[in-house]
Amino acid sequence: MKDHDSPASEALSLVRHHFPHAMGALLGGSAARGHTSASSDLDVAVLLPDSDTGRREVIRHNGRLTELFLPRRLLSADPIRGQALPDGHQRVAEHADTAPLAVAAERVLDLIGGLLREGYTQR
Repeated sequence: MKDHDSPASEALSLVRHHFPHAMGALLGGSAARGHTSASSDLDVAVLLPDSDTGRREVIRHNGRLTELFLPRRLLSADPIRGQALPDGHQRVAEHADTAPLAVAAERVLDLIGGLLREGYTQR
């Protein structure tokens, strides 16, 4: 698979196209673990700034089946964990320090549990 066709690139293209106002997104499942084939679907959690209800959607983007997880806006539900994510992104952008974002994402995924958690960590 060519680099521009990588699952991460495809997920980024999908988020930019369908959710240009997204605060962030996480690629999960087999793609996050690096175990994809040409027929693998993508599992993408999209953090939206204005979502007060969570939902799950299955769509096709550029020929690839994608399962979208659109969780309830974390910032209003849990201000401490919610603010840690954008703060972590800012730390990456300004200082190339990924540790705060990794810790924030880990704490959010601990809340979610279940299938959504699988594939996001290397435990």
